[in-house]
Amino acid sequence: MNAVRLIPALSAAALLACGAPGESGVALDGELNAAEKIYYGDAADSPHHYATVSLHTAVGGRVLKSPFCTGTLIAEDVVLTAGHCVESWGGSVLSPSQVAIYVGENPFSDLSSHTYTVSEIEQHADYNSMALTDDIALIRLDSAVTEATPVPHLPSSLGLGSSDVGGTLNFAGFGSTESGGYGKLLQVDQQLDAVYSETIYYTQASGGPCSGDSGGPAYYEVGGTWYVAGVTSYGDWACKTYGVSTKVDAYTTWIDAFVGSSSTGGGGTTTTGCSGFDDTYAGTLTGSGDYAIEPDGNYYFASSSGTHDAALSGDSGTDFDLYLYRYIAGGWRAIRSSEDSGTSDESISFSGARGYYMWVVASYDGSGDYELCLTTP
Repeated sequence: MNAVRLIPALSAAALLACGAPGESGVALDGELNAAEKIYYGDAADSPHHYATVSLHTAVGGRVLKSPFCTGTLIAEDVVLTAGHCVESWGGSVLSPSQVAIYVGENPFSDLSSHTYTVSEIEQHADYNSMALTDDIALIRLDSAVTEATPVPHLPSSLGLGSSDVGGTLNFAGFGSTESGGYGKLLQVDQQLDAVYSETIYYTQASGGPCSGDSGGPAYYEVGGTWYVAGVTSYGDWACKTYGVSTKVDAYTTWIDAFVGSSSTGGGGTTTTGCSGFDDTYAGTLTGSGDYAIEPDGNYYFASSSGTHDAALSGDSGTDFDLYLYRYIAGGWRAIRSSEDSGTSDESISFSGARGYYMWVVASYDGSGDYELCLTTP
């Protein structure tokens, strides 16, 4: 294929029919105007603590040992952190080449052997640096972390509410301590005092996060499972009165979309019937630009997270492409595509969260029949 391919522009009628009911400017060592120190903390002592990672400035192939923020590994290649942690002094989002991620307990002792490079940074689109609202960001790593187990983000179905007030939050981070030290992973418990729509509040006279802990987790246990319920955002300058964290469950859809998009797909799987798949759908495309929505012209609902597998085949001489769409933030978005095989033999395997999905078979060139094999959660 020499021509540029375009994601199918679905018609308004189709969409309505499927409408779902450093040098880089990084502030180092406490220079950010936000709560960033685990005061009166203790060493990490539980498995979930080791999902806590530190953010470091990368310059010219070198990585500074001093961390400037904290984050949490929520998938094997995704880190959750604060929006202000990925913002340069000029207000732009840091380039992936300017940030490195450390996984361990003390970057001053073993940084070089536990550092991961970054491929993508996404700051929330509504982040406001002046008001520190929507203070949340996601970082994708170039390779999966195998030395620590990710801790899942708290989903909206388990979202914090008034009934959780009085519960115990567990904070972790690499920031400064009450004695002036910094850079070592520490953790401390604190009580949840208030829950708002997009933030949670806690007092911390007896300890809590501060400088260098920005972006770090507020872990919360639900039914025996630990989740990341908060992302450290800001507090008083002394770090001894109150703290505020971004309420993670308010951003479930956005986080799931980012985490899921790391799944891979590709073309080149020739189907001979649909052996090994749960369902088979067939149709006809009339020529270049024509498309069909599956299953049976509609969307479907995945009631749980899982893998969406599809394999497409078409008549000889046709070049059909395959797309997976997901309903995100009020609209259908193409999240995976398989379009580069030069034939109609295409496949996609996507691991995603619960939600609304649909498949689109589109003709890049030619007319004829197709067969789509599907297995969905």
